[in-house]
Amino acid sequence: MKDYIEENINEKEFINKLEYFIKNIGNEIDENFANMISPYHFSELKENKISKLEFKEYINKWHNEIKIILNKF
Repeated sequence: MKDYIEENINEKEFINKLEYFIKNIGNEIDENFANMISPYHFSELKENKISKLEFKEYINKWHNEIKIILNKF
């Protein structure tokens, strides 16, 4: 996984995009980015099974976890 991340993902750019995405969940949602992070949660949001706040809480949790993983590399 480390090699894949180093070769295919610009960590800072990814984290910046993720933070922008989180900040703007109330206004706009990048559907491709949301599907990449969690197709299940995004589908639940689109079907009004979860609120934007619940979706944002999940994305924040995911954000914190991915930052820990990226910092290990």
